[in-house]
Amino acid sequence: MSNTAGKRSLGLEYADHLFAERRHRSTIQASKKNRLGFPLIEHYDTWLIDILQDRVEEKHNILLYPSWINASALTLRTKEKFGFVSLASSELQQIINDRVQLPDNFRMTASLKYLSEQTGYKIAQQPWGKSKEEQELYPKLLLQEQQNGGTIEDQNLRISIAILPFVNGVVTPKIPVYNRLYANKFSKRQRITASQKEMKAKVDALAGINMLTEIDDMEEFMDSYE
Repeated sequence: MSNTAGKRSLGLEYADHLFAERRHRSTIQASKKNRLGFPLIEHYDTWLIDILQDRVEEKHNILLYPSWINASALTLRTKEKFGFVSLASSELQQIINDRVQLPDNFRMTASLKYLSEQTGYKIAQQPWGKSKEEQELYPKLLLQEQQNGGTIEDQNLRISIAILPFVNGVVTPKIPVYNRLYANKFSKRQRITASQKEMKAKVDALAGINMLTEIDDMEEFMDSYE
């Protein structure tokens, strides 16, 4: 990834196509090195070889490259997928798509639309953001699911389902791992807030002492100056 993208800022669609080309070229290089009889073509446009092979066979009934496998002959579909993939289980993905109702006036950004299409969602899952709506919604959902009991894993899954009626584009679907990671941030922020409240009286008292000390020091300085 570092060799391909470097430090450039890439959009999701551009990055997806760029890495697809990178995978394709890596496959060709590996085939040249490891596949017996693989033609040593000097480019990566393998579809041109497919076209040439088909035309020569059609006109002359000759296989130009007998060891070449036309990509169009590989029609078997498998579950493997490259590029952007869904991190949710198929069951959770189905629940998300069934229950999410986006507002009519909501317009996705180009990147979010592409990501949603590639992963098979009405709107792709996003980590917990900094929007006021999500930050206010999380503690309510967390408290609700903690009261319902169950393991932490069960609670994180239920939060992913409980948030769906609130999805509006600003609030987005979540997967359990996003809930688990955000729980750590939320807990840390809560501890910091509680610590600040606990220390406030002591800090205020210390500030008062510092102010009196500064006044005494200033009076002593003025007396010595006179």
